[in-house]
Amino acid sequence: MRKDLFTFLISPEAPPESLNLTVKKDIELSFRRTEIILKFIGYQILGAFFSLSFCPQFGLGMDTGHNISHFFMQFGMWACASFCGALFLSSGAAVAFLGMKGEELWWVWRRYQYQMIALPAVLWAGLMLFSPSGADLSFHLWWIAAAVVTAGILFTLRMRIYSSFQMNAAL
Repeated sequence: MRKDLFTFLISPEAPPESLNLTVKKDIELSFRRTEIILKFIGYQILGAFFSLSFCPQFGLGMDTGHNISHFFMQFGMWACASFCGALFLSSGAAVAFLGMKGEELWWVWRRYQYQMIALPAVLWAGLMLFSPSGADLSFHLWWIAAAVVTAGILFTLRMRIYSSFQMNAAL
């Protein structure tokens, strides 16, 4: 095993240029870790507040009714919870997509993909337990599931678009 490592280290072969660029970009962005994470969280919170104007998760909204979620309530509490959870985290993701550079989002997703989706979903769902909506546990579970799945899909699509753009730019 040591011989293989030594052979690898003295080998004149260089890694592909795209790998070099990826590692350099990752290291460069790692030096701005706190700034990037705080920016991402700030955009998530801004988007979450936007979604509150459509879904009355905390008794807030544009009016006293259920707004657009009233349409989903016709299909059941699970449909309303799914819509509101998906809107909640995807609106934060959309604001982050608009406000952050592609490379910053790529770095956040590469380093903290699970934490950046699961933690906001669980935090906000936990706050919803104390909301005046009076929803039961199944509502909260549907809300969390829809929020996590939707945000995961959005971020995966965004990262694939960014990665393919980067690969084309490197060529």
